[in-house]
Amino acid sequence: METGPAGFLAPITPLSCWRLLKLSAITAHEIGRCTAAETRRKFGRGQALAPEGPRNAAEPPAGRHRAEAPSDSGVRDRRGAKRTGHNRRHDIGFQATRTLQRWSGRLLRSLGVKVNAQGSLPDPGVLLVANHRSYIDIAAIASTIACSFLSKSEVARWPLIGYGARKYANLVFVERENPLSRRRSRLSVAKILTQGTTVVVFPEGTTSAGPGLLPFKPGIFRMAAAQGFRVVPAAIDYADPKAAWIGRDSFVSHFLRTFSCQSLQATVTFGPVLWSRDTEALRQQAWNWIYDALRRSESREEMPGTTLLQKTGEAP
Repeated sequence: METGPAGFLAPITPLSCWRLLKLSAITAHEIGRCTAAETRRKFGRGQALAPEGPRNAAEPPAGRHRAEAPSDSGVRDRRGAKRTGHNRRHDIGFQATRTLQRWSGRLLRSLGVKVNAQGSLPDPGVLLVANHRSYIDIAAIASTIACSFLSKSEVARWPLIGYGARKYANLVFVERENPLSRRRSRLSVAKILTQGTTVVVFPEGTTSAGPGLLPFKPGIFRMAAAQGFRVVPAAIDYADPKAAWIGRDSFVSHFLRTFSCQSLQATVTFGPVLWSRDTEALRQQAWNWIYDALRRSESREEMPGTTLLQKTGEAP
C-alpha cells in the first residue's frame, strides 16, 4: 500500500499497475506517431511545418493557421471570411486537436473509463467552460469534441504527458499566480477561437470535489464578452465521487486508487450557447447552468430534453 501526501491509501493492485504502464505506453506511442508524421512532412514532402509547441503564457503567442473548411471551399474564420491555399490535413491546429482526441480515446479505453455525453455537441470555435474535478476531465471532454485547453503551467512539466502536451496537443499554458501570464493566455485563447477551434477553460481555477462548484474567475468571461465569443457551459460528474483529485494528493497515489476499480463512469453534459456583452451576466449564466446540471447529475436525475450522444471506452 502507498500512502499519498494527504494520507489516502492507494491500493497497488495488478490492474492499477497495468493501467499506469498502459498510460505511459499509449502516451509514448502517440508521441512517436506524431514525431514520425512530422518527419514525413519535413523530409517526405519538403514542407517544414514544425509544430508550434506550447502556447506558454509567459511568452507572446505565436502565429498559426486558421481552421479550414472543406477543401473545395477554402478556409473560413468564425466571421465567415474566406481564405484559400490551405490543406486542412497540414493545418497544425487541426492536427493537434485530432491528436488529442485520438490520444484521449485510447487512454479512456485502457483505463476503463466510460463517458456518457449528453446534450447537443457544440459547434467548433466556441469557448467551452466547465467545472473541474480531476485530470480525467481533459480526456473525457477531448474524446468527445475536437478542442484545445487552457491548462496550468505545471502540466507542461509532467513526465512524458507534459512533453506530449507541449509539443503536439497545442495547449495554452498559464501561470495562475502571474497576472501577465494570465493576460497573455487570454490573448492566446482568443486567437485560437478566432481561428475556429474550440477552447476548453475551467474557470474555477482549481479542482473541487463537489457537490456543486466553486465561484468562477471573471477573466475569461471578460475576454469573451469584449470580443463577442459564444460560450457553452458543460458539467462534468463522476459516479464515484472519489475520482475527484483535490488537495495535496499526488498524481500516482490518486491514479492507483482510482483505477484499481474495473471501470469508472463519467458524464459530460453540454449546455446551451450563451452570448452577452456583459461580463457578469455571462459568468452568472454559465455558473447557474452548470450548478443546476451538477445538482441533477449528483442526485442522478436525467437532464430534461437531453439525449445520450455516445459512450467512449469500455473496460478491458
